[in-house]
Amino acid sequence: MVRAGGPNVDTFVLNPGEHLTAIDGTIGNLPDDGGPYVVSIRFVVSTGSTVRQSAILGADHGTSPFQYTAPPNASIVGFFGRSGKYLDAIGVLLQ
Repeated sequence: MVRAGGPNVDTFVLNPGEHLTAIDGTIGNLPDDGGPYVVSIRFVVSTGSTVRQSAILGADHGTSPFQYTAPPNASIVGFFGRSGKYLDAIGVLLQ
């Protein structure tokens, strides 16, 4: 994610057998740079019986939450989005 102070690289590694099942985060404006942008995101993975989530990646000042959970027996396998200087929109690809 790109933070208001500049680029920052965060990683979240899936363990063997885990499937990405949900994402959530916030949309908001960045100080002195307009928006709205996706300012934070969090990933949720499952092995079927265990659920684990990443830390919140990005800035902490989003004002509008969003959430997407994959339907039963489906996993998030990719992303698409729209961006300029920052991430404007994000969508998911399911399998």
